Amino acid sequence: MAIHQFLCRVFLCLVPTVTALGEAQSIDDPQTSNPYWMEMTLMDGSIISGALTIKQINVETRFGTLQVPIENIKSLTPGLNSHPQLRDKIQQFIEHLGASEAPLRDQAERSLLSLGMPIRSQVAGFVNDPDPERKLRINRILNEFDQVREDMDFEEPGSTLQALIEEDSVVTTYFTIVGRVSPRSFTVNSPYGALTFNISALDRATRGIDELRYTVQKTVVVRGIHIVPSRFKSTGIRLIRGQKVTIRADGKITLTPWGTNAISSPAGSPKHGWHIQNIIPNGALVARLGKSGPVFKIGAKHTFKAEKSGLLELGIGVHPSHPSQNYSGQYEVKIRVNDPKRS
Repeated sequence: MAIHQFLCRVFLCLVPTVTALGEAQSIDDPQTSNPYWMEMTLMDGSIISGALTIKQINVETRFGTLQVPIENIKSLTPGLNSHPQLRDKIQQFIEHLGASEAPLRDQAERSLLSLGMPIRSQVAGFVNDPDPERKLRINRILNEFDQVREDMDFEEPGSTLQALIEEDSVVTTYFTIVGRVSPRSFTVNSPYGALTFNISALDRATRGIDELRYTVQKTVVVRGIHIVPSRFKSTGIRLIRGQKVTIRADGKITLTPWGTNAISSPAGSPKHGWHIQNIIPNGALVARLGKSGPVFKIGAKHTFKAEKSGLLELGIGVHPSHPSQNYSGQYEVKIRVNDPKRS
């Protein structure tokens, strides 16, 4: 969900490709040759890549201030103390779970679910809330988060989502530091010029040490519980602008609200209604790039060129009046991503 609007969208420069055997090919790559090169994912989903103008950051911890060289940083994730507007939004959504108006309660629940697993600890603090309606919805959200975690453990062993905590978190090549990062604004020299932004606009920064551009083939299972927009299925594939993506899908799900004989393939079933009128039918396999990206139809087969960088997520489109249904069945989705230099 966009908390901060940032208009500049600057994407990754060329980085090494990987052969079918997974061996990096040697090409000129600023991401690996420049020790200050980082990729910044902003709160609105925009991505900035370039070289930081500073050589180190300071992290104020309870044991003192540590100076961390940029070349030793693997990732930097601002905490809630650096995102006061996000903190307020979360509190507001939790408060609205007990609102007198049902639409407001439903919207608040969907909003919290869309923020995902990183906010689990903030939601869990209200598990014994005295308001029965709020308590019911809090437990429902936590159950949903736990199911997501089980899905990740089952389908992508070892995968994790970093929890959103109060303080900033810096993962280095040696250990993780938690505290307050300074400076509070950063300037990046990108191929398109110098850009400056505040830490409150930053979702996450990574060195990209292990995030090379490559050709990949992967199969992902999208189950009947992955109903958009409340629950997308992460593919674990981070696309880079310009990459060519080919997706093929097979399988079937039962559109339960329309009866046990209401079957849909990845192409969708227009006779059972629309996710988006006359564009995406109910039951269709859909995708998006990043949390702020628009939903588009994949169907049984689709090839596209990534217009922006972002995490590829999949789901099943159904009419907005049925956002919480669990449909039996699943789609098996085969994904192939080609680097532009190899397409």
